[in-house]
Formats: sequence, C-alpha cells, structure tokens
Amino acid sequence: MKFNIFLCGLSSFVFSTVAWGLSEYREFRPRTLEVSAETQYFSSNKNYDSNGKSVALLYDNSYSLIQAPFGARYIFSPHFSMRGGVEISMAESKNADPFYRGNRSNSAIDEVSAGTDYLMFDWSGWQLVTDLDVRMGLIGISNTTDEVMTHEGVTTITPSVQLQTASESFEILGNVGYRYRTGGRADLVPWAVNAGLVFGSFSFGAELAGQQSIGQDADKGTTASELAREIAVLRANGGSYRFYGINPSYMEAAGFARFRGDTWKTSIFGGTTLSGTNYAEGIFVGVNVTLAFDFGSASYMTPAKKRRSAPAEPEEEFRPSTNDGVDQNLFKPIAKPPPKKSATKKSTYQNVPAAPVQEQLDEAEMIIELKRKKK
Repeated sequence: MKFNIFLCGLSSFVFSTVAWGLSEYREFRPRTLEVSAETQYFSSNKNYDSNGKSVALLYDNSYSLIQAPFGARYIFSPHFSMRGGVEISMAESKNADPFYRGNRSNSAIDEVSAGTDYLMFDWSGWQLVTDLDVRMGLIGISNTTDEVMTHEGVTTITPSVQLQTASESFEILGNVGYRYRTGGRADLVPWAVNAGLVFGSFSFGAELAGQQSIGQDADKGTTASELAREIAVLRANGGSYRFYGINPSYMEAAGFARFRGDTWKTSIFGGTTLSGTNYAEGIFVGVNVTLAFDFGSASYMTPAKKRRSAPAEPEEEFRPSTNDGVDQNLFKPIAKPPPKKSATKKSTYQNVPAAPVQEQLDEAEMIIELKRKKK
C-alpha cells in the first residue's frame, strides 16, 4: 500500500481518548466509557546531534511517520479509571545515500498499552492525579533492522503525577513522570505544561512538553556499538533519530483547538520541536476525537460551576402519599370562621330617610303626644 493512500485513508477515519499527542485535563465521570483514537503525522529532515545542534540529514534524506492509537477508558468511580489501547503506525524514509539508496516504507501494529489513573485529592479547585502507564512494543529494533522504524520496540513503564485545575473560562495543568525502558535504553523523564482558554463548547491553548534522558544507554561509550547504531538508523530511517537514538532528549511546543459536545470532544493540534539531543527535529499535526458512553445519570460534558464536575441535581419536593384508602378530608385544616363584625345598635329610624335634625325632633314630639292620647 502506498504511503499517500494510507495517509488519506487513515486521516478520514479518526476518533480518540486519553490523548497520546497532548496532555489533557483528566475527567472522572463515574460509569462512563470513553472510546477514542488519534492520528498524528510527523515529518523531519533534520536531527539534533549530541551537542544539541540542528543538522540536516545527509543527501537531503527525509523521514515521515503516522501514528494512530486507538483505545478505551472506563471510569469506575469519581477517583479511579482504567484504560487500554493499541497503536497502528506507518513510516516512510527517503534515502539518497549511495550505499542504501531507495525509499522504505513500513506499517505495523507496533504497540499495546494499559494504564490506570487515580484522583488523589481535590482541594480548592486543584486536583492531583496519579497515573501508571505500561506500553509494550511488539516489533523489536536492532542493529540489523532493515525496515523503516515505526516504534522504539521496547517496553516502557511510566508512573507520573498531574496537577490540574479548570473553571468555566480556563484550564491549567502540568505533569511529570519517570519512564523506565527495557532493552538497555536510557530511562526518560517526560514532562508537560498545558494551558487553555474556554469559551463555552470551544477552547484553545498551548503546550510546552519534552523528555530528558537520565542514566546511560547500554551502547553509550562503546565506539563499535555507537557506530552500529548510526549505520542502522541511516539504513532504515534515512539517518533520522526519531527512534533508536542514544540518550535522546527534546523539547517541543504545540497549539491546540478543542470542540466539545454532550457526549463527544474533538481536538486539533500542531507543533514543532524546539531543541534536543540525539533526536529528530521536525513538525507534527494531529486530530483527536473522543466518544463518551455514559452509564450513569450525569451528562458527560455538561458545564457546571466546576466545568468538569457533574451537574448538581435539584432536590425533589417532599409529597406524602395519599393513595392509602383514608379519607384525606379528615386531615384538612379546619377553616376558621370569619371574624364577627362589631355589633352596632340599629337606629329606630334606620329605614327613615335622612332629614334635617329639626324635622326629626318635631316628629318625635308628635309620636309622644299620640301615645298619651291613647292612654
């Protein structure tokens, strides 16, 4: 399969999880399954040598790589999750060296991974997350390797910690870890600092990340072994140190944009290496999509006061059951009688039309006189 056909086909089928490319804010939604994939393209025609100097590959050689990890993460509780994944990669090297002239391409399922993360504490909006990541290379690399390299070909075990905070308007996080590598490779200290601004369902930001070698590669200091590594890299990768470098270190910068829905999120990112030693200098772009299947009651990505927290459910008003066969009228409050109006003495002349005072006095005298005559 041609490299460009593979690139177009793979770029049209993308979806993603805990990002392999950039660090992300860790969310803990109980009983949520995240299913995801990521596609990242890397291109290089230079290396950083052992002194950190940028050096072009010989004979205008070049190296390019596509990595497509697929995975899933299940969140068991507000503090704990587990994940697993597999990575498919394809690489191509263009080599004009007179001894190894020709282009090489290779594609493979080259890695399986498993991991877990745990939310240690959440205090005043700041969270500390611990992580354990284990990755197993399925295709080994040696000094006799002839195919272009798609992976380091070793098993890595990486414990790390991440400090993070988020609100409705921003995200900030930083992480650091220790990566043990088999095969006599130097161990690494990976790190990253990431910050972004949030505008509703859209956010954008930047990341500064890298890794630093600690200890010594088994081949370091042995001239014959170092030369054999150099020849293997030249033959397979066109001289690029993207993989199989001795004591590699690098620092890179990237920008990203992210879109979020109720049950999905998509990230687009790109960046470049800034410095390094025994590592490839290049640029990269990628896309990441996550689908969430919520088996709980909370909406996966609905903003709340803390943007990543589950929205608070309104308290239900207490209503007593009235379907128990008892006449509920017995329990109705007794209506209070209306207040009695103050008694007013009715005038004897209540129905007599109003008249001047003098006429009323004359009429009264006439009535008294008539009563006397009757007696």
